[in-house]
Amino acid sequence: MKANNGAGKVIERMKPIVQGEYLSKTQMMACKHANGQDWWLLKMMHDSVSVYTFLITKDSVYNFGKQSFPYPRKTGVNNGYWEIMGQIQLSPDGKNLRLLVIICTMSCFWLIFDRCTGKLSNMQKKNIPILPTNFPASANEPDDKYSTGLSFSPNGRFIYTVNYTNIQQYDTWDPDSSTAWFHVANMDTVYDYLWGTLCHI
Repeated sequence: MKANNGAGKVIERMKPIVQGEYLSKTQMMACKHANGQDWWLLKMMHDSVSVYTFLITKDSVYNFGKQSFPYPRKTGVNNGYWEIMGQIQLSPDGKNLRLLVIICTMSCFWLIFDRCTGKLSNMQKKNIPILPTNFPASANEPDDKYSTGLSFSPNGRFIYTVNYTNIQQYDTWDPDSSTAWFHVANMDTVYDYLWGTLCHI
């Protein structure tokens, strides 16, 4: 840090920290370490329910390895994994422990993330209700069964899952999964207009 009149100097670069693995194009999340200085980076595997955990400090990046879990990932067309589907998010609440949610197709994987150790534990699987798409172009595939994103409410109580045409809410305080899900919204315009708008964003 004292080199180049205090501007610093890179003494090692282009050092791979993961090789020979198939990582997802999407599904990555950062979280500040419980020490308030360092950062955890969580990265989803493409072909399994496994998460790489990295610790980023002021001068180094450490690979804490891969954490794998027993639930298989649901596949898409021709049994292929759709790596552009899904997202991972960490809840905004919790000083040392936070809820990590991973969505892959129509499944939610819940885990407790320890901000002190980087460990994931207590995994649960919850199925996202499949709703109709409700637009004519979907005649060959009437069900909206591909999850693309998710978000937490500011207090961490509610989880919002986003499909192509539906948004649903899950109440983490409701112990009954049959009533915890609530349909928030469907597409509120014609499909051709929506698709044309998205293509020009």
